[in-house]
Amino acid sequence: MKKLLTLVFIAACINTTAQNSSLLPRDSAEGYKTRRGIWFIPNAVNRVNGLAVGVQAMNVNSDSLEINGINASAGMLTFFMLPYLIDWQLTGNNARRKETQGKLDLNPDSSAALSGITVIRGLSLSFGGEIGVSVHGINIAGGITAGCNLYGLSVTGYFTKVVSFKGICISGVQNIAEKGTGLQIGLFNKCKNLKGLQIGLWNKSGKRGLPFLNWGFR
Repeated sequence: MKKLLTLVFIAACINTTAQNSSLLPRDSAEGYKTRRGIWFIPNAVNRVNGLAVGVQAMNVNSDSLEINGINASAGMLTFFMLPYLIDWQLTGNNARRKETQGKLDLNPDSSAALSGITVIRGLSLSFGGEIGVSVHGINIAGGITAGCNLYGLSVTGYFTKVVSFKGICISGVQNIAEKGTGLQIGLFNKCKNLKGLQIGLWNKSGKRGLPFLNWGFR
């Protein structure tokens, strides 16, 4: 009898574990898909709790994606955007690549289409960089960070252009933000509405530009 009860208990535990670790768990919202553990990106799910690893942090159906844990991606999309950023910096043409039917506008000034699609809470590591995400935690990007909202610490190798930041933004060449609270560190820093400090070769906060150190109180 004890052996039978033990077998029933084990079977029940296995069944419960299998249900909890199902590949297609759903939240209360119909069609909202969650994955736990390690999952490849891009994907067609809405939430990854654990490690998301792959090419780019995004939902292939242009839907929302939430990563709670670690995002480790190659950041391949940034290589397509890099020519537009270089043109934007060198010529000031604000070069656009508009595509109709709801697709992304890769112009670095276009934040409406890029921000808020993907939310990363924790650590984001990207070789090329991130486009159009909100990072709550630590963002480390080898190339660029563009069209994003940053909350915490961001370290980018080349160029950062964000909608807003709260915390510290460090870039190898240039930091640009529409709105910021905290600290910008780079060779060139620019923030339209700043509440904090800028450290770099040339800094601009609002209409004031100063070398080495600048500040803003919004």
